[in-house]
Amino acid sequence: RALAILLTLAVLAPASSVFAAGLTLRHHSAAAQGRGLAIAAKLDDPSTTFFNPAGIVFLDGVQAQVNGTTVVPGFAWQDPDGEEEDAALVDPLLVMPAVYLTARLMDKVALGLSANVPYGLKLQYPDDWPGNAFVQQTELVIPMINPNVSFEIADGVAIAIGAFLSPSTVEIVRPTVTLNASAVGVGGTFGVQAHVDRWHMGLAYQSRFKLGFEGDADFVEGFFADQPVPSDIIMPDVASLGVGYDVTEKLYVEVDINHTGWSSIDELAMKFPEAEIPLLNDNPNPPQNPAPLRWEDAFCYRLGLQ
Repeated sequence: RALAILLTLAVLAPASSVFAAGLTLRHHSAAAQGRGLAIAAKLDDPSTTFFNPAGIVFLDGVQAQVNGTTVVPGFAWQDPDGEEEDAALVDPLLVMPAVYLTARLMDKVALGLSANVPYGLKLQYPDDWPGNAFVQQTELVIPMINPNVSFEIADGVAIAIGAFLSPSTVEIVRPTVTLNASAVGVGGTFGVQAHVDRWHMGLAYQSRFKLGFEGDADFVEGFFADQPVPSDIIMPDVASLGVGYDVTEKLYVEVDINHTGWSSIDELAMKFPEAEIPLLNDNPNPPQNPAPLRWEDAFCYRLGLQ
C-alpha cells in the first residue's frame, strides 16, 4: 500500500466539547488512520463497512479484516477556580479490537458487518487527588455491532442502509458505593458514495441511540441499602461528508468534514429510587447525582493524502 501522508485539522472547541471528544474511538483501521480518517468518499478496505457502508459494493469477492489498536490516553484534572493543584490521572492501557467482513453477492449488491468499540472512556484517579471523596474510577464501554447492505444503483453510485446494536456497560467507583450498569442501544446507519472519473464523493450517517442503563448500586455497609440504579443516555448522531480526487494514479487527496451531535447528552444521572426500596435509617432523601455536562456539537475537518 502506498505511503500515506496525513494532516488533520481540528476546530478549537470549548473544554466540554473536548472532553466529549475523549469518548470517541475511531482508530479502528490502519488504512483509515493512514488517511487521517478522511475516508467518507473512498476507502478500498473492508473497514469501509463502518466508516461508509456504501463503499462495500465496490470491493471484490469476500474480504475479512481483524484489527487491534492500542491506546494510552493521557488525562489530568484541573481545578477551574485554580485553588487546587493539578492532578494527573493514571494512564490506562486500552486495546480496541475490530472485525470487518464484506461479501459482494452480485454485481450490484454487497453485505458488510463491522464490530468495534467507537465510544469508550476509562478514568482512574490518584488516591491523593482533591475529589477522591467523590469518584475514584470510571469506565464506560460502548461497542457496536453493525450489519449493512449496499446497492450500486447506477455506474459508480451506491447507497447503503444498516442497523446496529450497542451492548454497553458502565462502572463508577466511589469511596462509599460502586455503580455497575448495562444497556443495549439500537440505531441505524446510512451511506452514499459516487465515483465519477477522478472525483469521489461520500456521505455517511450514524443515528442517535438511547442507552437505558440498568444496574446496581453496592453501598459500603452502613450508608444505604444496595438497590437498582437506572440511568438514560442519548448517544450522539455522527455525519461525515467527503470529497476526494485522484491527482495521479498513485496520489489521492480527500477532504472530509465530520459533525458529532454531542448536545444530545445534557447530563449524567444515576437515579436512586425513592419508594421502591427502603434506605437505611429511613433516609427521606435518597442520593441523586445529576451531573450537568453542557456538551456542544462538534465539527472536525480532515485532509488525507495517499
